Amino acid sequence: MSEIPFVNKLGDAIDAATATPRPVRRRLPRRRFGVLALAVLLLGATGVTVARIASDGEILAIGSVGCYENADLSGDIAVLNSDGRSPVAVCTDAWSAANGPVPPMLACVHGGVAVIPARRVRSCADAGLEELPRGYQPAQRKVARLARDVGALEAAADCIPPRMLARRADALLERTGWKGWRTVLRPGDGGPCGRILARGGTPALTVTSALFPDAAQLTVRGGPPASLDDMLFGERSLAVALMDLSGERCHTLPELRAQARRVLAPTRRPLTFEVGRMPAGQGMEAPRGDLYAQGCAIAVGAYAVYTTSGEVGVEAELWTKGP
Repeated sequence: MSEIPFVNKLGDAIDAATATPRPVRRRLPRRRFGVLALAVLLLGATGVTVARIASDGEILAIGSVGCYENADLSGDIAVLNSDGRSPVAVCTDAWSAANGPVPPMLACVHGGVAVIPARRVRSCADAGLEELPRGYQPAQRKVARLARDVGALEAAADCIPPRMLARRADALLERTGWKGWRTVLRPGDGGPCGRILARGGTPALTVTSALFPDAAQLTVRGGPPASLDDMLFGERSLAVALMDLSGERCHTLPELRAQARRVLAPTRRPLTFEVGRMPAGQGMEAPRGDLYAQGCAIAVGAYAVYTTSGEVGVEAELWTKGP
């Protein structure tokens, strides 16, 4: 573990600081990455040149934000999802929650958006970095508008077939200034309903995971009805409730099956079980990890599943050391 308090505390503080569940974060020594490699990490794009990244506000607005420990880019970074706020606000909140007083910060470009502490530098140029292009803030607003518009499309019905949602999204891209962009259907989990935004996060954050700037594509995947998605993964996630419950005390497998039936009953969907063992070499945090080590059954998830006839059900994944 690093001896630097900011690095030690950042991982635990990011969830609260960004107000989104499970934000993308990696603590990565800068020496392992060249500029292009870090650009791919921040943007998730493999076909975009570094020069284009540095000058294209739209590409930067779609990508993640790198919060650097030091202005010279030494030490570790935390790569956070951009959630529609300014890059400085994203990193300032995380730093404040992790380490108290926040130094002045600058948002620059280094592969992607890079936020650095500005104790000894006055500008991005002083740190040897590019300034954010002028189009960055308008592009952020454009992405935020797209998120709101896509959210309105998806809210029009509990289940919109993927191809129909793709056609509607194509029309939306055309009339809102996303020239040259198109929707594509990507292999999903086989669900009957189209999905662009992910449940459990802000639209401004989750829409970026569906945008691929290297190909100018907005992806549509198949998934469950929105109401079931919300039950399983929304603010009052039944999947999380089941996992938490399995960590409260030791359950036998039959006991945990019964608990799963009770917790997941509000979905009013056929319930099946996938029972397995923890993969070799994989660990799990306490308390569930400790209970599993003692031979107790634990829950590791609950997901929508689909039959060949098109019926939507729920499957609870349980792990046990027993038969």
